[in-house]
Order: sequence, then structure tokens, then C-alpha cells
Amino acid sequence: MLNLEHEYICPYCANKATMRNFLLFKADGTYNKKHTKCPLCNKRMRIATLKAEMTPFEWGLWIYLNIRIYNSPYYKFYDDWQHEIFFLNLDLLPRNMKNDWWKGFKKYKGTSDKEAMKRRLEELNVKFGIRPNKKITLGDFMTR
Repeated sequence: MLNLEHEYICPYCANKATMRNFLLFKADGTYNKKHTKCPLCNKRMRIATLKAEMTPFEWGLWIYLNIRIYNSPYYKFYDDWQHEIFFLNLDLLPRNMKNDWWKGFKKYKGTSDKEAMKRRLEELNVKFGIRPNKKITLGDFMTR
């Protein structure tokens, strides 16, 4: 059972809201049991991702690695990431949390070892219940 009044932070825009605000309600009054949607940035995510026990350091690391690794023609994390909103909301968080976030964000800065970064991102995605992004191919469009 979900605690609808518990506050969570959207990992994509740093919006802090109650679970009730994140849930996707159906016409019959029930809610989607697997997915949520941020009320501020409209990013859909799994409930497990929203509820993941992510430290500020891991969160900053996860954002940075997504920008470095998934900024490709198939999936532009940075283009999809609402960084203006994110940094405004990040400033509203307690100072120690912001400092830990920046430490994680800067950990791999200046590193060119993409394989190590990719492995670390995969570890974080597994820990947080985030499914890896699937590359879209021509065959995907042909089967729809």
C-alpha cells in the first residue's frame, strides 16, 4: 500500500511533492500501479524509480552519467532533461544535500573512460529500478 502523503523528489526535475501528486489516476478513481508522472516536468517513470533510495551523491552521479552516455542521436537525455527547472528546485534543497549532489555530479568530470562510466550507470539503473533506454530501429516502426 502506498502512503499517498509521503513526499518524494522527482529525479528528473528535483520537484518535491506528495505521492498523490505523482500518481496517474484513471477515470474510475484508481491509479496506475506501475507508473507515475511528475506534476512539474511531466516525465513518466516507474513508481519503483520514484521511491528508490537514492543518496544525493548517487543522484548527481546518475544525472551526469546519463548526460555523458545517453546524449546520442537515439536518446538525448540532456534535451529531455529540464535542467532550468532542475537547478531552481535543487537550490531549494538543504545545503548538505546540494553539496553531496554536486560531488556526485562532478565525480567523472574530465574522465574519458566511457566504459567505466557505462558500467557505473548500469549499476545505478539496476539499483534504482530504471530500465535501460531502448534504441529505436526501423523495425520498431514497421511492427506498429
